[in-house]
Amino acid sequence: LGVGSSGRVGWPCSHHGHARHWRRVAPMPRRDDCGLGDEPAQEPPPPHRAVTVGGRLRPIALGARFRQVLLGGGVIRQLALLMLWLPSAPAAAQEISGAADFDLTKGIAGLDLGDNDLTNNERLGRWLGEAYHSAIRFDDGLWRQVRTDLESLVMVAKSGAPALALALGTAFYSYYFWLGGADKLVDLQAGEQAIEMTRLSIDHGGCADADLDLNEFFDRQCQMRWRQLMLLEAEMGQHLAVDLHDIRSAARALGGAHRSFDTLRKLPFSQTYLSFGVPYAKPHDLNYNMDHYPHVRIGPVWPSRHVPLASFLEEHYEDFKADLHRILEAGSFWDLHRGAFISETQFTPQDDDWQTVYMFANQKWVERNCDAAPRTCELLKTRPEIAGCRSSSAGAGFLRLRPGARLKPHFGNSPRLTAHLGLVTPELGDIHLRVGDATVKWAAGRAVIFDDTYIHRVQHDGLEPRFIFHLWFCHPCDSENWDNPPEKQPEVCQWPR
Repeated sequence: LGVGSSGRVGWPCSHHGHARHWRRVAPMPRRDDCGLGDEPAQEPPPPHRAVTVGGRLRPIALGARFRQVLLGGGVIRQLALLMLWLPSAPAAAQEISGAADFDLTKGIAGLDLGDNDLTNNERLGRWLGEAYHSAIRFDDGLWRQVRTDLESLVMVAKSGAPALALALGTAFYSYYFWLGGADKLVDLQAGEQAIEMTRLSIDHGGCADADLDLNEFFDRQCQMRWRQLMLLEAEMGQHLAVDLHDIRSAARALGGAHRSFDTLRKLPFSQTYLSFGVPYAKPHDLNYNMDHYPHVRIGPVWPSRHVPLASFLEEHYEDFKADLHRILEAGSFWDLHRGAFISETQFTPQDDDWQTVYMFANQKWVERNCDAAPRTCELLKTRPEIAGCRSSSAGAGFLRLRPGARLKPHFGNSPRLTAHLGLVTPELGDIHLRVGDATVKWAAGRAVIFDDTYIHRVQHDGLEPRFIFHLWFCHPCDSENWDNPPEKQPEVCQWPR
C-alpha cells in the first residue's frame, strides 16, 4: 500500500526482525510496504481459487464506459471497463475469480481474491495503490465507482466471505479516510466501514481467542489487526468529540475502543508486556517498538540526552537551514519532491498539503536532492544512525506542511526513532504533532526526538508553511541494524537481569 518505508498506511512496514523477548516464542513478522506483511508460510490459493459468496453473479462496470486517459510518458491508451462481480442474492454459493495480476484494466475482479486474508490484503492494496497514482483517481466517476464496489464487497464479506474483511478495512482507511477538499473533514462512513471490517478480520483470524498459540497469533499478524482497530476506534471517537462535538456518537466510538482494549489486555500477547511493566492502560499506549524493546519505558517523546543525534542537529541548524533556503529561493522544492516521490496512500486531505524532499530513503542517497542540499548530505553521511543504518526504515529530508493541513493518524515502522529539527516554524496558530498521549510543537533550531511507532497525527492551523528537517534513524537500543553500533548503548536499553 505504497512504496517505501514510511509506514503511512494502517499497517506499519519494517524489515525482517525478531523482538528479543519473543525470540523463544515467535518471530516478528515483516510489515512490508504493500499492506499487512508478507504472505504466510502456507501455500497461497492456486490460480482462480475463489471466494464463496452468495447469489447469482452479475457484472457491473467501474465507470460505465471506456475512456481514453493519459498515462505516464504521454502515451494515450484505452482503459478497459473495470469489472467487478457482485452477488444479486445472498443465498447460493458462487465464485469471484480472475487473473492474479495487477493490470489496472482488469479491475478488482482480476485480483483472484481467495480464502487467505493476508494475501487478499496484499493484492487489493497493491491494486488500489496503483489505481490511486494513476489517471483513475482523477476521473471522479471512476474513483467514486471504485468506492461503490468496495462497499459492495463489504456486503459480500458480511454474507459469508470474511477473508475479504482485512483487505477492505485497510482499503477504507488507506484511501478514503478524508472526504477531500479544503474543509479537512474525515469521511465518517469510511471510518465506520474500516472499523467494522477490521473487527470482522480479528474474528475471522481467531485473534480474540485467549487459547490461540502465541506463535500463531504472530503468524496471523493479529498484533497488527488489534493495533489498527485501536487506532480507528480511538481516533474516530476523538474526532467526533473534539472536532464535530457529536458527543453521543463519540461516546459510542470510545466505548467500543474501551471494550476492544479490555479484550486485548486479557490476551496472552498483552500479558507478556504487562509482565515487563510496560505502560499499557489505554489505546494510545500501544506502539510497535514495544515488540522489540518491552523493557524500555520512556514513552512517545525521548529526552535528548539519550540520543546524541539531537545535539548534532542543533549544532548544525544553520547549515540545514541554509540548504533549505537555497532550495526555496530557487523555487525547486516541488520538483525535488516529485523527483524523489515516495508513493503515498491518502495521507492528507489534499495532495499538496504535505511535501517531502528526501536526501536519503530506502537505503539510497537521492543524488539530485543531495546536489541541491550538499552540506546537508555531507553532514548526514557522517551519522551512523542514518548512513550506517541497514534498516529500510531509515531516511532523512526536508518536510513542508502547508497551512490548514492535516496528517491522518497512523503508526510508523519499527524498530526506529524519529527526529525533527525545526527550520521554519511559524509562531501564529495551532501547529502541532500529537504522538501517543503527548503533544509536540516545533521551534526553530530545536530538535525533538519521538517514537513514531505510536499513533501520531499532525495539524497545521497557522498562516504560513512549516518546514522541518525530518529523520528516521536506527533505534538506540537496536543491536542488529547498525553497521557500526555504538560501543555503549543508553542505560535505558539495558535489559533487566
